[in-house]
Amino acid sequence: MNLLLTTPFYSPLVGGSSRLLVDIVEHLQQHDHTVSVLTYTSGSLARDRAFDSRQTYPIYRVGGSNRGRVPIGSLSMLGNATALATKNRYDLLLSGAAYSNAIVAHACAVATRTPFAVYAHGEDVSCVAGSNKASLLLRRALRAARLVMTNSDFTASCVRDLGVPGQRVRRCPPGIEPAPYLWSTSERIEGLRRRLGLEGKRVILTVARLCERKGHDMVVRSLKQVAMHAPNVHYLIVGLGDAAPLLALANAEGVSDRVTIVPYVEDAELPALFALAEAYVMVSRMDSVTHEVEGFGIVYLEAAASGRPAVGARAGGAVDAIEDGVTGLLVDPTQPGEITAALLSLLLDRDRARAMGQAGRERVRRRFHRTDALNRIERLLERAAGSSSPAASSALRSSAASESVDSSP
Repeated sequence: MNLLLTTPFYSPLVGGSSRLLVDIVEHLQQHDHTVSVLTYTSGSLARDRAFDSRQTYPIYRVGGSNRGRVPIGSLSMLGNATALATKNRYDLLLSGAAYSNAIVAHACAVATRTPFAVYAHGEDVSCVAGSNKASLLLRRALRAARLVMTNSDFTASCVRDLGVPGQRVRRCPPGIEPAPYLWSTSERIEGLRRRLGLEGKRVILTVARLCERKGHDMVVRSLKQVAMHAPNVHYLIVGLGDAAPLLALANAEGVSDRVTIVPYVEDAELPALFALAEAYVMVSRMDSVTHEVEGFGIVYLEAAASGRPAVGARAGGAVDAIEDGVTGLLVDPTQPGEITAALLSLLLDRDRARAMGQAGRERVRRRFHRTDALNRIERLLERAAGSSSPAASSALRSSAASESVDSSP
């Protein structure tokens, strides 16, 4: 299969969606498919060149921006995608997001008579709720796609609400490789703890961009009440963005000495980072302006693989990532009281927290393993491309009878 991925985000941009798309491309390459990537510049030419030079597949980058309701670089993306598809005659175009990239992929597919598929993440579908024009354009694009893969039941529901035929929608949750999260050494964990000044602290952790919908502010608002019963609690936030509003809120709430914000840690340090925390918390809510929402949350899987329970929102795709009462707790993300109660139930009942952490590890191994997730995506893409290889045809025939929109990976 010869495939072109067009995507508004790709490494070296930091984020779960970028990482997932890199995983998909690398998996396809390793299984003898040919893949090219067309994406935007990340904002750092040096970082782009450093990342691109290490890859074994071509990466084409266009200027402009992937921000806003209508990305500035859309016309450039369309022109480059059309030129590449005309020259290379791909078997399939894969749009790495729904709005607005799938609209570009649809136009390119029509112009070059190339079938296309889409991977939808959640916020790239919910974001069109406030615009009739955007909804119409996205509906047309998704209904024309041979395949729409979604990361959660929530995202699948959003896609179906746009009128996409159910047989073309397949739930394909992301997966992770659990092994690195199983064996963090005490030396690495305590070294990171010392470096971050967290000795003697009971750490709750959030790893997410510093944007309002991720819910950092609601955790800060709950922190004073949590500290009344867990005096050594400390809130560690790791994420890029403007930290000033959160620091100001922590000061106003009287908990500034209990909040540490770190912009970034290396991927190699993530297992130790999760291991030094007692619980992971990310209570995302829908953005009232953009209508963006958490479509899944790969970071919940990373916490689970590390044996840590999670507190998430009873909203969006987090209900797929966390099994409520088993691997973590789901709360109303707008209610600090619920967040407080959930955090205290984990901090004060260590046996319960430990049991949830172990259940999370087993669930990742059983249902969200990286290899299983990527094999499923590969099979579906082969089917969308009309692959005629005997091995692929046999695998797809056997899976077609059992696959449904809501099937488990």
